[in-house]
Amino acid sequence: MASINIKNVSFSYKDVVILDNISLEINNGELVSVVGKNGTGKTTLMKLIAGLVKPTSGQILLDNEDIQNITHRNRAQSVSFAPQNPILPPRVSVFDFVMLGRNSYLSLLEWESITDVNIVDEALAATGMKTFRNRFITELSSGEIQRVMISMSMVQQSKISLLDEPTSNLDIANQSSVMKLILENHRPKQSTTLITMHDLSLAAQYSKRIILLHDKNIYCDGSPSEVLTKANIKSTYGIEAEILKHPNTGSPIIVPSH
Repeated sequence: MASINIKNVSFSYKDVVILDNISLEINNGELVSVVGKNGTGKTTLMKLIAGLVKPTSGQILLDNEDIQNITHRNRAQSVSFAPQNPILPPRVSVFDFVMLGRNSYLSLLEWESITDVNIVDEALAATGMKTFRNRFITELSSGEIQRVMISMSMVQQSKISLLDEPTSNLDIANQSSVMKLILENHRPKQSTTLITMHDLSLAAQYSKRIILLHDKNIYCDGSPSEVLTKANIKSTYGIEAEILKHPNTGSPIIVPSH
């Protein structure tokens, strides 16, 4: 069954068309990467699914329910969204920041319970951030902040996880550890996970399905080997590239030609 069903969705910002008549289904349990050049609407697509912006036209269904009919509280319990560049409040601890992910489970004047505290501590432990729980979030490195954002996504306990460029600005070691962490969180829950990425080789290594955006729409949707071809990269990125095979996984490795 489709966890996310996007039907003929378009989105414009100040008369500029960002996405034009997109249709897409993502099934329960899938981990899908969305790739494409800058400005192709990857982040906009995530915000539409999260309900942060409304489509100009078309319909988005989450578990067969129109997103416009889902309350903010229920939507927050169903969908978690980790933005690429989160706004980090000053003098807020890692623990308190991650606890914000439990807000949708609390009433207006309700304090966090011991259950909420345990859920946050378990998420911080799983992401290797428990020793940082009392540190101010603004004191952390880029890699540590990404782990905190994944922790917040985990405590929402949502069926759908949206991660916008979770490996941006990270070194190769942190890229690998963050992607492995996302997989470790995805597999046991069999949740639906959607990731936007710029690194095509990394997307191919960790995703069984890739969606390539171009010219305001979906240019190609399929397995890494189906999507990341020399012809598709030339058509969408405007560059020549060689396609190699990862020695362990066999996934495509994209090497731009000189």
